[in-house]
Amino acid sequence: MTTKSDKIQSQKNTLVLLCLVAVAVILCYSNSLQGDFQFDDDLTITENERIKDLNNYLKMDWVSAGLDGSRPVTEFTFALNYAVGGLNPTGYHFLNLLIHLAVVSLVYVFTRDMIFLSGHEKPEIPAIIVAGIFGLHPVQSESVSYISQRSEALASLFYLMSLLLFIKAGRKGTAVHGLFLYVAGLFAFFLGLGSKEIIVTLPLVYLLYDFYFLEKKSLLKRLIIPAPFIIAVLIYIIKRLLILKDNTMMGFGVRETTIWEYLMTQFRVIVTYLRLIVFPVNQNLDYDYPVSRHFFEPGVVLSFVFLFLIVAFAIIFRHKFKAASFGALWFFIVVSPTSSFVPIIDVIFEHRIYLAMWGIVMATVMLSYNVYEKLSFKFPDNFKKIKRISMMIIVLLLMILGISLHERNRVWQSKLSLWTDVASKSPNKARAHNNLGNCYFIRNDFVSAIPEYRRAILIDRKWHESYYNLAVSLEKTGKASEAVYYYMVFVNEAPDSYNEIKKQILRKYNIPG
Repeated sequence: MTTKSDKIQSQKNTLVLLCLVAVAVILCYSNSLQGDFQFDDDLTITENERIKDLNNYLKMDWVSAGLDGSRPVTEFTFALNYAVGGLNPTGYHFLNLLIHLAVVSLVYVFTRDMIFLSGHEKPEIPAIIVAGIFGLHPVQSESVSYISQRSEALASLFYLMSLLLFIKAGRKGTAVHGLFLYVAGLFAFFLGLGSKEIIVTLPLVYLLYDFYFLEKKSLLKRLIIPAPFIIAVLIYIIKRLLILKDNTMMGFGVRETTIWEYLMTQFRVIVTYLRLIVFPVNQNLDYDYPVSRHFFEPGVVLSFVFLFLIVAFAIIFRHKFKAASFGALWFFIVVSPTSSFVPIIDVIFEHRIYLAMWGIVMATVMLSYNVYEKLSFKFPDNFKKIKRISMMIIVLLLMILGISLHERNRVWQSKLSLWTDVASKSPNKARAHNNLGNCYFIRNDFVSAIPEYRRAILIDRKWHESYYNLAVSLEKTGKASEAVYYYMVFVNEAPDSYNEIKKQILRKYNIPG
């Protein structure tokens, strides 16, 4: 029989372990806190005039801003960072890390509740293991060390917060406390919508939770709690798609891939995500990932069959392995906004599985925990030995993940280290070489920048930015005649979005426009 003092001691032990996980996470990210602004950070932070005055957010129509994709809640946190520390990236990194730690804490609470509802009387240890893997996994580095991807972690924070509040509200019913929790959940949900679009999957996840863990009831009763945010999500999705209809980067206006091609590609992409979760090597900010054109490509067929089997097993064994089954289905639901049929010009990014990854970690840990429990029951005389070996495996796994995360974070320390890494892993991608050239350019190392720009042009002659960058670099190194040639190529071939730069070139060389 468990006494009150035993419970208190157990709570203290749990708190100590959670603190150790938090300390490990902080240590593993410590080497990226001084890192440069990277990639889209220029657009979202350094060149974003809105974040440089907090008064802009008092006047802002947050609903319209959310619908047009500007992510006002995330942007507001950037404005707070700017108000405190200007464009010193350390403060931005530090807030990203705090958000990640908050998500890890909610992951623990949510996991513990799911494991308990699955019939396990002592859910704390497996929940800590799940939270530890989630917090220390190297794939998460892109959502934490890449400042712009705060949107992913922040939306995940509100996602879990909203989900937990709705769950508690459902337990309290129509009492005042229950209604308060429900309104708080709706508020967190709308903050999530203003952070990033992934939260649109929350109604489906809540219904999945209801079917798995709550008592049997009619579908109508199950829909009572999520009904308002189901309606909100439908309105949001319809309006968002209408706004994006002419967008060439995201939505049905993307010209590079059709809906069908994007879907076929995502079967392979999801398998890549799963591989990264299980075996996180060769991580890359900017993958050179080919688009699939037909279903019967070997990679597409094999990926589809593999994913189908995972979903089938999750459904078939949902009663026997409830928590693991829920986790597997969670992964597919949460990753669906970016890995389904709505095209995005970049088909893969690691940050897109930040929250979705919880499902696979949960499923893996719970399947392993079931094996541990069966072995302990079957060999009671060797229980202590089995427990000791299991703890050694867990500690070793967390150490490997932590070391890998710390090593991965070295890449985020500077623009040069990041794009050197990308160019080595995506050697046939123009953007990788153009951006590596830019890193040398801002260091005034024009001699090193020139071959990178040449490589970008060789790979993709439509990468117009490289013509201009190459021309400037050639001019800086005294090769004026060759520079003029590339300036003229740029003027003749670059799209209208570069018109102001074109005019400057024409005026500089007295060429009629």
